[in-house]
Amino acid sequence: MVIPVFDGERLLPEAIESVLAQSLPAAEIVVVDDGSADGSANVAEAFGPPVRVLRRPHRGVAAARNAGVELSAGDLIALQDADDLMKPDRLELQAAALGQASAPALTLGRAEIRGEDDFAPPSWLEWAYANSDRYTPATLIATRSAMQLVGPFDETMRRGSDTDWLLRALEAGVRPVMMEEDVIIRRFHGGNLSYGYEGYRRAMFGILRRRAARQRGGEGLPDDALPATLLFGVPDAGSDPVGFSHGQLPDGRASV
Repeated sequence: MVIPVFDGERLLPEAIESVLAQSLPAAEIVVVDDGSADGSANVAEAFGPPVRVLRRPHRGVAAARNAGVELSAGDLIALQDADDLMKPDRLELQAAALGQASAPALTLGRAEIRGEDDFAPPSWLEWAYANSDRYTPATLIATRSAMQLVGPFDETMRRGSDTDWLLRALEAGVRPVMMEEDVIIRRFHGGNLSYGYEGYRRAMFGILRRRAARQRGGEGLPDDALPATLLFGVPDAGSDPVGFSHGQLPDGRASV
């Protein structure tokens, strides 16, 4: 289990507690403190084993995830955001699903959405529910062989590096095992990287632009291509939702 955190001491304890309460215990919980100015690292260290804490200078969530994956020792690698909660049977359900899959493999589930501190869920969620599926990158669990095949999260991306990684995984032929259950609770509190619409729009545009560049570079798509809209919040580039692209997207349709 890899949990990157940056100035998240208020919500981090509940996130860790939700991992410790799993029906299938996590062998290790790697909390990567991304140069927090608050007490996030101290909060995590207070839990003791199986929580391990890695303190690093601030380099962003993608770099923190990469460091956590490298430090972890398990054959299955689960991601958890520091402000989200896991449903009690998340690890049990997703580990069982991966047990039926051939390596390299990954699994995704769905998420319950919750507003915190009187914050309503972000405005872009309504569009995302109508135009993409609900399999969210925040529920990713992958085999280590899948992580090695696809490579690290793109550390040049401030937002959306998990979605970008998943699109690269699909392009590499890794087929996800999709869970219909809500396996996490996403808590929106106004401070989320993904809360504001403009940040979301820029992240999705950048993700699709990177994908188009890979295609132009000769990285063809598998014959049994899956739609990018399988991933929650990823737009179909051909639909051009109002205000999304602010210009023409670089490829035709966002399918992988």
